[in-house]
Amino acid sequence: MRLGSRLFNAWFAPIDPTRLATFERVLSITFLLYMAERFKHAYEWLTARGYHTTHETKAWFQIDPFPLLETWMVPIFGVILFGSTLALIVSWKPRWLVWVVLACAVYVQYVDPPSAYTLNKLYIVCYSVLALTPRTREYYARRGGETVKRHSAWALRTLQLTILVQYFTAGLCKVFHGDWVFKLSGDKISWFPSVDTLWTHIQGCYCTDIAAWMLRVIDKESTWGLALWAMMMYSALLFELCAPLVFGIRKLRPIAYFWGFGFQVVIAITMHQLIYFSLQLVAFYVLFFDVNTIHLLRDKWKPLLSPRRAVGTPDAPAEL
Repeated sequence: MRLGSRLFNAWFAPIDPTRLATFERVLSITFLLYMAERFKHAYEWLTARGYHTTHETKAWFQIDPFPLLETWMVPIFGVILFGSTLALIVSWKPRWLVWVVLACAVYVQYVDPPSAYTLNKLYIVCYSVLALTPRTREYYARRGGETVKRHSAWALRTLQLTILVQYFTAGLCKVFHGDWVFKLSGDKISWFPSVDTLWTHIQGCYCTDIAAWMLRVIDKESTWGLALWAMMMYSALLFELCAPLVFGIRKLRPIAYFWGFGFQVVIAITMHQLIYFSLQLVAFYVLFFDVNTIHLLRDKWKPLLSPRRAVGTPDAPAEL
């Protein structure tokens, strides 16, 4: 019963809303950058000008694509999308406009499914959770006799769990369904200690200028080069597998931030267009930041960082 009660409290107890409000801002910044890149070719995937699926290929996506826009409607859609996202960044009417941003993300996903990236689905998940987050309520705090604002922890916990599951399952897939550790051959699993998997992954259509430079300078045929590629490869794999541990234990979180940021930076600079995916995942790290640290930053840089939605107090109790 005690374990069940602790789990229930960890998931539903009232907590300081600052982390979630800050995450909403940071996530919206990454969404704004992502959509700014996509809008360079907006007429190709929003109107009939570009290539789109036919009647025969629609069934593959299990849903009929949403209607395309007329050419004159694209700027209007852009104003709605970017305007509502900017409003979330400055925390203006967030409880209403988060639904508008969510609707825009859903439309982007299904107006042209082949051109929608996986990170767009993750935006839909995040904005759905943020839209359903319960309102904050005021509580009388015993310490100092002040009134503080709190909301249920379930939204924060859901998003924290989302990034941990994403990392961990990605690591498991590398272990059992790739050439990282084991190799599947029919019904047999054999040990396959390949140390050049990362070296092969950054080539081809994803290769960036920095990746090309690394391929030229870090010679895989040399002992030191092969060791460096192996170190980067297994460091990435180990981070994904250990993410629930290093993020879940408060004392290990500084390691998680440093390790995870380096992991995402390597992905961003070596794989074309994946910088937006890296920015999106790094935004999730805000969900694990210490509340008091966020309050100190808010007080120091109040014009830029103070959430209008609801904040706690600088002496907020420690949270998971």
